[in-house]
Amino acid sequence: MKAVLKTCAGLALLVSALAVTGCGPSSTPVDVPNPPATAAIKQNLQGAVETGQLGSGMMAIDNEIEKLAATDAAKAAELKKEFAAVKSASSPAQVKAKAKEMMDKL
Repeated sequence: MKAVLKTCAGLALLVSALAVTGCGPSSTPVDVPNPPATAAIKQNLQGAVETGQLGSGMMAIDNEIEKLAATDAAKAAELKKEFAAVKSASSPAQVKAKAKEMMDKL
């Protein structure tokens, strides 16, 4: 019985010590640059090129094209037109081909 009490007391002391010391001083936050919109579009198109299917990346591509429009409206307009062709493709082979064409323009 005394051994159990000693173990419990030791664990309580250890937990208390860890709670008081914490994880140490916090570090300085580091800014992580966001990849350019074109890189994100390429990454999402890669899945369509490989599978011939447009999954959840479709919305991400639309969002990235909108972001690009703020800095390069002409490029964004061209990509919107290209992406409309990708979305309207009727077969996986067409999706792959159109997505590859769009990636080559990035």
